[in-house]
Amino acid sequence: MSVSDPSASSPFLNTSEVFPEDKEQLLVKHTSVYSDISNAMNIREISLYNTQQLITGQQFPDVTNTSSSKVTYRKIFFLPAIASGANYTVAHGIVGVVAFTRMYGTCVTDVVDYRPIPFSDEAVVTNQISLKATAANLVVTNGATAPNITSGIVVFEYLLN
Repeated sequence: MSVSDPSASSPFLNTSEVFPEDKEQLLVKHTSVYSDISNAMNIREISLYNTQQLITGQQFPDVTNTSSSKVTYRKIFFLPAIASGANYTVAHGIVGVVAFTRMYGTCVTDVVDYRPIPFSDEAVVTNQISLKATAANLVVTNGATAPNITSGIVVFEYLLN
């Protein structure tokens, strides 16, 4: 996939255009406007969340070549019930990760409250919920004294080779 320099484009479009009457100039203008629309649309974030890998629309500088960009991919995972003090590990199926740009989620507990993942409890460290990725797995650890997790969603956003 070819990605244009995001700093050269803006996600905002002109609300009006003046088109020339000359056919050749009209074709040039029409092509330019179409290109502007395509570039603006392609650098907007795509807010689709799916259990299958999707392009987000985000772009990050390529660490190995800062004059180009890499697109970000997104994949979500539904969490089952996780008991206090237990880990949930599942294969994420993502191959060729260069970096994770974001890992986040939310869960419902059996005290019926809603918590972010990761969750940090400033008063009781064993109430925390951690989130990490290994080369092959998503791992959620529920703290030893934390309430049981009844369900949740985790979102991974990442760059590929």
